Amino acid sequence: MAYDVIVAGASFAGLTLASRIKGKTLLIDRKSVGSLPTSACATFYDVLEKMGCESSLYKVFHKVNWQTGYSSYAFDAVEPFCTFDYKEFCHSLLKKFAGEFLKANIEGYRDGSVITDKGTFSGRVVVDCTGWRATLGSSVKRDLVDEKNLFFGLEAVVPYEDDKLTFIMDSKIMEHGYAWIFPIDRGSRVGLGSYANSGLNFVEKLKNFVASFELEIQEMHGGFLPFRLRQAVLDKIFLVGDSGGQVFPLTAEGIRQGIYFAQACAEIIQKVVDGGISLEDGLNAYRKFVEKHRWVFARFLFTQNWILHAENRRLDFASKFACRRLPMNLVQKQYFNAMRIKPQWTKGGRD
Repeated sequence: MAYDVIVAGASFAGLTLASRIKGKTLLIDRKSVGSLPTSACATFYDVLEKMGCESSLYKVFHKVNWQTGYSSYAFDAVEPFCTFDYKEFCHSLLKKFAGEFLKANIEGYRDGSVITDKGTFSGRVVVDCTGWRATLGSSVKRDLVDEKNLFFGLEAVVPYEDDKLTFIMDSKIMEHGYAWIFPIDRGSRVGLGSYANSGLNFVEKLKNFVASFELEIQEMHGGFLPFRLRQAVLDKIFLVGDSGGQVFPLTAEGIRQGIYFAQACAEIIQKVVDGGISLEDGLNAYRKFVEKHRWVFARFLFTQNWILHAENRRLDFASKFACRRLPMNLVQKQYFNAMRIKPQWTKGGRD
């Protein structure tokens, strides 16, 4: 069966894109929608509002706590942050999806078709939103995924209550990375992440970190994120979200970026589906759109590399200055405005 659009992967990017398309669309994922969270699920509250996913909200935060190996610095959030429920967020998007969903293992791509364990499906437009593995893109370019450019995070939910988001950058807790505490409805998501993940005993380090609060871990989950922007297009495939490496270095934020690029890609794809432009023109337009943002990712990568090689004293000195009200407000505004998503739907439904 032929489709106008096939979207591989049904998480933030895939659901955002698929729910904006008007046409015969097939959305494929190996798991039921919202059943396999691999994200810490923290972002700006603005994201939930514009995506119409307020029902997934856990907590809103107006303060952020930044800790180093020497000091702790609290600052006001220029734009409020929040934590949310992954399953509810995904299902809010799925409700607006007018196409067909297929639960199947995605195996690869060949000649405009997506190969799964439940058959091969062809589409005029094919989009890879399968995450860091980029299953479709990797079947075209075998070396697309570079393990040296992957961030790894491991997280657990523990009964720890707080009213602010906390980030801890201390090499004694996690080398080449940071720890986080994100309060939710009951307890907090506590995790560790590193940009140099090979050879690090994450499980033991996370247990020790949680034990410092006199708590124990019951369950853990983790995953990889790419921290270097990849190609936006391979063969005739659009790569969106983690598949395209659209995750900020340093902060490892990928939710907002995945949505941002998915919305832009959906607008281009809709023109292809409607016959306004050719597929080749659509691929070129998306490639150019992504390339316009490469400098933003490069700037974050530069800062990340500096921090990874900075001693705790130097990092604390820089944090003391950066966390003052004026510089921190400026940094936050620039960070927030770097990628502002659009409202996902009009009041009457999809745009």
